[in-house]
Amino acid sequence: MATACKDWAQSSCAPSKAARAPSSDCRSTNSNACSQRSAWKPGVFAAPGGSAAETARARSWSRERTRTRGQAVAKQLPTRSSVAGPRRVTGRLLIEDRGCDARVALLHGAPDGRDGLGEAVVEVQIERADAASLVGSIRRGRVRRVVPGLKAAFVELGLERPGMLHARETPMAGRAIADALHVGEYVLVQVIRDPVRDKGARLSMRPTLPGRCLALLPGQDRLAISQRIGDADEQRRLRALTQRARESLGTPHGCIIRSAALGARGDAIEAELGHLLSLWADVEEARGRVRVGEVLHQDLPLPLRAVRDLAPNEGAVTVNEPSTFGQIQRYMRQHAPELASRLSLHEGPRPLFEAAAVERAIDAALEPRVALPCGGHIVIEATEAMTTVDVNSGAFAVAGDDDVARVNREAAEALSRELRRRNVGGIVVIDFVEMPSRRHRREVLDALRAGLADDPAATRVSGMSPLGLVELSRRRRGPSLAEQLERRCPVCHGKGRRRTDAAVGGAAP
Repeated sequence: MATACKDWAQSSCAPSKAARAPSSDCRSTNSNACSQRSAWKPGVFAAPGGSAAETARARSWSRERTRTRGQAVAKQLPTRSSVAGPRRVTGRLLIEDRGCDARVALLHGAPDGRDGLGEAVVEVQIERADAASLVGSIRRGRVRRVVPGLKAAFVELGLERPGMLHARETPMAGRAIADALHVGEYVLVQVIRDPVRDKGARLSMRPTLPGRCLALLPGQDRLAISQRIGDADEQRRLRALTQRARESLGTPHGCIIRSAALGARGDAIEAELGHLLSLWADVEEARGRVRVGEVLHQDLPLPLRAVRDLAPNEGAVTVNEPSTFGQIQRYMRQHAPELASRLSLHEGPRPLFEAAAVERAIDAALEPRVALPCGGHIVIEATEAMTTVDVNSGAFAVAGDDDVARVNREAAEALSRELRRRNVGGIVVIDFVEMPSRRHRREVLDALRAGLADDPAATRVSGMSPLGLVELSRRRRGPSLAEQLERRCPVCHGKGRRRTDAAVGGAAP
């Protein structure tokens, strides 16, 4: 039997005894989770108090959700009809600037009490001061290598590794990559995914300049609208206003109407389109006189980007730091005046994230095990190729098929929240408890799809196999929360296991 790696405590990267969490950071329950918090993140979160405490918190959350929604989570059966149509989102956007990093948390629901019970932490984003994201930046590059077998080219950007440009991200997407690009050719590219471990950045030759209501598509003559705006009359109104703004400004460039444009006036749409066109004009003016790797356009820093992309339709935006508050206030006055009255500065004695229970939610999101209200649990584990999810009934007394379906429905609802909160991307394989009933399988898939409907990252869910396996893909949006806050143990390199004494010495156990 393998034992957990304990040698990391003597390694040079281990935290001091006073700074360690009550439970070992080198977790043997997850073969890939032998990790410790990165040194840049001050403080140590307390580990959850075990499965009983997790279950109690989950049940408390479920009771509060039942009170606010008027029905129990276990009885709620989401359908595809709940996905369509515009929805006014109530919540809070918290922005905490700590100097060494900026952190953003999006909360949905209504706070009830000082500890934030009744609110759910939907999304957490972190940007370190010394490692800002490259996503959204537009740079001049040079084609270093063309690989027809991969349908991609590798572009030199002055980074540690060349970026990868797939054929579908070129203006001539229907042609072979060898016909579209040539070695030594200079290209204008936008970073669409940050470098990850030994992989370079993902690039596109079809840039996008996002605003709050619109996203400009330079060089593309099309007008699209967010699928999250489901009302047909509102779609027609926004399309007409945007087309009128394009004609008024005399631009051939395309646009995407974002979900935040719901209810926007024509003058606001035209003003934002004019601002985006001025940004693109600056890029065009500078593209011929910059060297390879130089940045022609950089996206907003995280606090302003969060206001643009995440600020809820209804609810407060709270900032902890006065200088960041001033920057956001100026940005709102110019680009989002409807949000200015909802901006506030946090002045409480406790740090902003601690007062709103976001620290506790971050701590829970780094644990592989998630308790369900019924007493079951799911285990989320990341591997090199995919993320796996195991659904277990646990302490729940399963008496029949309806009970099995209840466990799986709760697991589907919990997983849809956890994927966004943990920023899990790529392929996800879910092992549900086996259900013989087609009706129950359909209900579980409906619950999963309905839970993912509000996720801004594109997701695709497959059907359920006879073994109860469901595959889904979620578009990567940067490194996961665990990749940002943890690092692999330098002793066991993330295995979380070592050989037993019997295996090493050859003695009988």
